[in-house]
Amino acid sequence: MVQMQTASKAEALVFAQTIDIEDFLGLRHAARQSILERKALEKIIRELSSRSDLPEAKLREAAVRWALGEDPAKTAIAGSKHPLALMIQASACAAAKQHEKELELCERAAKDAPTDIACAMGQVSALRHLGRVGEALKRVESLRREFSDHAEFAYQEGRCLEDAGEYAKAAVCYESAVTRNEDHYRAVFR
Repeated sequence: MVQMQTASKAEALVFAQTIDIEDFLGLRHAARQSILERKALEKIIRELSSRSDLPEAKLREAAVRWALGEDPAKTAIAGSKHPLALMIQASACAAAKQHEKELELCERAAKDAPTDIACAMGQVSALRHLGRVGEALKRVESLRREFSDHAEFAYQEGRCLEDAGEYAKAAVCYESAVTRNEDHYRAVFR
């Protein structure tokens, strides 16, 4: 996950031709941490309304609104089958402790975006939330070849190991996540 540092980075992400799901999900954390980020995202919403040339402009606007705290059920995210929308809905389900629905949404997103780390790791997280740590660890192992260089992979592997009582191994994973991305706030605070 990339923590936004300037308005230009947030703009580059939101207005890119392709949607980076992991970074879009990171906008929510950035908006919570910085008034400058919130202001930049509010400005981006105004700009998005005039960008009919941008693929999925309404979805991007809804994702930014979600990052700013709006309920995804009241935006264009509701009913969308785009992997980003599914992952935002999964995040809302996780917060509401609706973990079966969270897993279902992550699986649907991963089916449509099999090479996206946010979707793959979302499945792992949902399995952990359901207490299915053994399955989560198997899923991590099946994804190792494709995603092992990502901070989120190391973090999720660490969470699985921690849930399994393997604290020393989990600590190594968290350190690895922070080494790969010093802004990975969840790993920093584990």
